[in-house]
Amino acid sequence: MYIPNKYNPYRDHSLFVHCISIEYPDAWHHLIEEFVEWIEMFNVKNKCFFGFAQIKTKFGKLTIYMQDYTASWEDPAQWSNDTDKHMTSINEKITRIVKKADGTCRICGRQKEEIVINTKIKMICFKHPEELRKI
Repeated sequence: MYIPNKYNPYRDHSLFVHCISIEYPDAWHHLIEEFVEWIEMFNVKNKCFFGFAQIKTKFGKLTIYMQDYTASWEDPAQWSNDTDKHMTSINEKITRIVKKADGTCRICGRQKEEIVINTKIKMICFKHPEELRKI
């Protein structure tokens, strides 16, 4: 599992045991923390154990992959009957977190502002407009 030193809080976290990598802009850390807290409560409430498979940025977007940690490809009978229902709820939450990340500056974490540039609506951080064009 590749986890940079800056993400050490997750190195021994039970929700990251099968996670192959964790990489995202530091400015989005509060969003990941929000999701980790949510999935912990979700697991307790639903008596299940979903954990992280990977967290990364893909084409500039936050991407979170989850898996049912009780599932086994060798013995699919162990899978929860509610896995599909749970994954639907989890994916809905991931969609909301990704939308928040899209509106958050990856450099400073400030909320981006909506403006029109060449007839196109863009979300930018006025503190870092030049740096964001380079990313």
